[in-house]
Amino acid sequence: MSSVIVTPAATRDINRLIDFLYQRDTVAAKSALSIISKHIQALESNVLSGRPTEIYPLFELIIPFGGTGYILLYRELPGSNTRYILAIRHQREINYKH
Repeated sequence: MSSVIVTPAATRDINRLIDFLYQRDTVAAKSALSIISKHIQALESNVLSGRPTEIYPLFELIIPFGGTGYILLYRELPGSNTRYILAIRHQREINYKH
């Protein structure tokens, strides 16, 4: 079982995404937060695995939500039982970078 650490930058991303959605639809914002949280928890038990990015050792985990979803960027070093969540973006954001 892996441990998952959400970095301060990723926490800011989650807050920003949920705040944006909350201004438009409070029910959807609560649902999005729940789905994101479940995917983060699933990373602990290796139930979900992300796809490798072009930059090793970074991985992306797609989190479906509505017609699009979110992309969670995390780092996992070989031999380590810790995954660091570095960022999360909505799939339509143009400034998403590794």
